[in-house]
Amino acid sequence: MKFKDKSIYVYFALYLLIQLYLIIKTPFIRWDESAFIGTGKYILSSGYSGLYESLRPSLLPLLLGIIWKLKLDVVFFGRLLILLFSLGNLYFFYKICREFFDEPISLLSTILLSTLPIYFVFSTKIMSGIMASFFVTSALYFFLNKRYYLCVILLGFGTITKFPVGMFFLMLMIYLLFRNKINYDNILLLSSLSLFYIITVSPYFIINYSLGFGFLRPFLDALWHQGNSYFSQQWYYYFLELIKQSWIFVFSLFGIYYCIKKKNYLILLIFLFPFLYFNLITNKQIRFFNLFMPFIVLISVYGLTNLLSKLKRGVGYFLLILLLMTNFIYFQHNFDYEMDYEKEVDELYTLKFLEHSNNLTIMTTHPLFSAYSDNKFIPIYFNAFEGYEIFKENYEKVDYFIYSDEFPCEVYPKADECEELKKKMYDIIQGGTQVHQDEYYIIFRND
Repeated sequence: MKFKDKSIYVYFALYLLIQLYLIIKTPFIRWDESAFIGTGKYILSSGYSGLYESLRPSLLPLLLGIIWKLKLDVVFFGRLLILLFSLGNLYFFYKICREFFDEPISLLSTILLSTLPIYFVFSTKIMSGIMASFFVTSALYFFLNKRYYLCVILLGFGTITKFPVGMFFLMLMIYLLFRNKINYDNILLLSSLSLFYIITVSPYFIINYSLGFGFLRPFLDALWHQGNSYFSQQWYYYFLELIKQSWIFVFSLFGIYYCIKKKNYLILLIFLFPFLYFNLITNKQIRFFNLFMPFIVLISVYGLTNLLSKLKRGVGYFLLILLLMTNFIYFQHNFDYEMDYEKEVDELYTLKFLEHSNNLTIMTTHPLFSAYSDNKFIPIYFNAFEGYEIFKENYEKVDYFIYSDEFPCEVYPKADECEELKKKMYDIIQGGTQVHQDEYYIIFRND
């Protein structure tokens, strides 16, 4: 192995150490992380602990549930798990870059991806974006090397990690269909690949059905979530956010041009498909782009290197390093935000009824408690309308209510009705005995 080949592993070791330090220094977790942990507990306990969000694909919760069953620190080891997927993602991205660029450009491209603020921060968050990106990036690598069956199996695992990964399977099948001649052998190949994909994703449906949530509900819930108007943004939202991440993305326009000019349609499609999808849905959050961020970087560097191909090689290296430095303009803002978000968790999560009993049923407007307690939780936070129906059906069965105002009624067309339902719920809840109140939560015992 040449020295330059080893340099990527030296960088990975450095990246691992930095992220491990941040995992230790930032132990507080957020909404989505809690929901994944709670769902994992629910699956592995057959519904006796945790909570269940059917809109979340089951692979990540299943792995978290196994960590919990092994009696390991699910927050620390859950974040370590995501970090390992992040490193794997960077490795396969580097391998893909080597298909198009020389070693220094591939190394710089990998460093650029890993230091994007949104990628760096979420490399240690217990969320599905980075993990799903690993499956997509590794699948593309094996696709480029004509290992199609391994590719679709990885895409299957990716789909039960994050539903939009399914679009990559569809896209690659369409690409194979039109790249090769339409004949018996090609149709047989596509059919067998589709069968392997279906077999890989089928455990997800089995888990949902066995837990009593049916086959279609997860997709319907996910469809509702992608139309969540609370996260609605202007049409240009992603364009501005990408430039905030790094100025290198300006060169994605040149990348599109050169992909068309050189008929490199695969890289073009694997960038455009998800880019258009996430721009079309109502729920817009820049973290969603982590799913295909490697390909945004790839097409941007592809555009830059082709644009500068007639200049001396050193000019391209210098400009890429200069653009890499722009990552850190917005990086400090993201890092400070993460550090400021940390709060003392001891007072909040060591309430006596959570410490000394794991046989309670608790209705909650926030999933956070499910990460720190092995009680059973019933979530009522999806929206006030659905929450009220769940509340009516279950409020006599629960031991405690954890209430915080998590319903943004102002974003719903029926804002007045939403406010009325919130008031009805709270009036009933406060009929119990209040046992705790802080800046965020009020906890009542259901007497």
